[in-house]
Amino acid sequence: MNSVQEMKGASIVVETCAAIEPGEDVLVVSDWQVANVAERVTAAAKERDANVSMILMDPRKYDGNEPEETVAAAMMEADVIITPVHRSITHSAPSHVQRSRGLVSLAW
Repeated sequence: MNSVQEMKGASIVVETCAAIEPGEDVLVVSDWQVANVAERVTAAAKERDANVSMILMDPRKYDGNEPEETVAAAMMEADVIITPVHRSITHSAPSHVQRSRGLVSLAW
């Protein structure tokens, strides 16, 4: 896949799936194995005039493994969380709390 296609996909995630609005606090959580995807999503979110932060962590050992404490703390402060990671953190405690608050937490 080329970078134009990757940016188009990232834009769909940001605009359609997450429906990011200007001024929202967006956190992109990723790991070094898929950092290039996270960079595309971050760029797409910035194009929506969101306040965007990106965190790279060590890949989790298995799906559902909790993120590091500092990552979890940042997740609790975001309006929107997008997690392009090698191993899913969708069912982690911070993701669950954010969804229960009605906020957006997307896995990709």
